[in-house]
Amino acid sequence: MLNTIKEEPKHKMKHLLIHSLIIFFCFFTTGVVLAEDLIPMPVPQKMSEKEFLAKTEPVDRVIEDDKTAEFKMRIPPEWQELTENDLKNHRGQGNRLLGDIAYFRGPSEVGERSYVSVEGFELNHELYLEHWVVQHILQASYTLRSMRKNDDGSIETLYVLFKDNKTYVARTKTVIKGPRILQVSYVMPYDRYEKERDMQAYIINDFSFSRKDTTPTEKLKTYAYLDQRKFEYPESLIIGGSDNVSEEELKLDFTLKDMDGFRKGAYNVAIYAREEGVDLKEKIQGLLDYYLENRLERRDRIEVKDYPVADFITFKSIEVYGMSIKTTDYETAEDKKEPITQELWMGVLADEKYYYIFSLVSPARDLDIYNWSRNARAFELMLTTLRDGMAY
Repeated sequence: MLNTIKEEPKHKMKHLLIHSLIIFFCFFTTGVVLAEDLIPMPVPQKMSEKEFLAKTEPVDRVIEDDKTAEFKMRIPPEWQELTENDLKNHRGQGNRLLGDIAYFRGPSEVGERSYVSVEGFELNHELYLEHWVVQHILQASYTLRSMRKNDDGSIETLYVLFKDNKTYVARTKTVIKGPRILQVSYVMPYDRYEKERDMQAYIINDFSFSRKDTTPTEKLKTYAYLDQRKFEYPESLIIGGSDNVSEEELKLDFTLKDMDGFRKGAYNVAIYAREEGVDLKEKIQGLLDYYLENRLERRDRIEVKDYPVADFITFKSIEVYGMSIKTTDYETAEDKKEPITQELWMGVLADEKYYYIFSLVSPARDLDIYNWSRNARAFELMLTTLRDGMAY
């Protein structure tokens, strides 16, 4: 049934995440389909917007002591909203609701109901929303059918789930609001998809959270190199002792650890004054040699990044490579066809005064998408916040 959904016109598909997420999906075979099997996000086929407005009524929900969870939507008048006592939730950081925020259920048909739920999930770390969504779907063993990023930054998904020996089709919209993920879902029995698909699409598209949340997802710290340069990094990164801090050179490292204390990301930052005898290529090769000495061999390039950086930067190269553990001194990891288990992120920048080398060794994206996303986001923050040391 879902394979026959009418495709959205190609000129409206520019926000699909297939291209940006294809590297993830090609590795995930449990509970989620391959990227080439994803379909464009379904659009209404039979119901017009005028009909949708006529069949629904507005809901403008105010949440007590949690203004950033307030929302607006439209719902058929015959749908029933559960009372606050029927919801399962608790208060998290800043008194924000986590768990059930609202729940609406449709009329019963042969004992089955469609429902719309609004939920909150705690978010403690900086990461990319699309990767949280993918991880959420994987952990629940759902089968993803479609995914796209909307202009407002929200992520919309369509997936199939199996619960209580029955199959359902869910469409969701997910956003980050401060230290929390908010998600609205319209879930229906699979055999009612053709009947309700247009209503599902309209309700999810029309739904909106009413207020902004200016609280940061994670506090950022600032590292200042003398009074010359500074950059920011998430407070969850652990800064190590620096090898050298002088007017000519800075070397320091950061570590990302998971909740169990295992290292999930290793960052190295080096800044060199542009003086006679300082060879940037030599410095880069020295870093690669250091990794190789620790049995981490760089493999093929995966992608090239283009982050916005400070105006005074005159050169920028940001590349991502696969990495393998070298198990023998006699053959390369490539020759032995060792698997890609890590990724090497290399940001090389320059201005009139300094050379900069930012590097990161992270678990490969297909092995640990959550911590990979945290690493990727932290790496981006470091490069995009690099600025003059005297600047605010």
